[in-house]
Amino acid sequence: MIGDTIIQASNPDDHVFEITADYMNITGFTVAGATGDEKAGIYLYSVEHCTISNNNASNNYYGICVAGSSSYCKIENNIVLNNLSAGISVK
Repeated sequence: MIGDTIIQASNPDDHVFEITADYMNITGFTVAGATGDEKAGIYLYSVEHCTISNNNASNNYYGICVAGSSSYCKIENNIVLNNLSAGISVK
């Protein structure tokens, strides 16, 4: 997924992006509005070899969250501001 697009969560209790597939690239998005408990602008769960770069993940509970047994993921050159808990969370 590559783009220059603003994506607002349709429901604050959902992640904006929920990545559960390996080898995904998320680049150039602004993601906001996932303010429900433990929700993220970009959420990766049990994935490998994903790249999250050049995004703005602000005004969520977590800006970017990497969870489960995720490995070999690259998180680079992102803006994470004004998130309720953490800009980047690794669980």
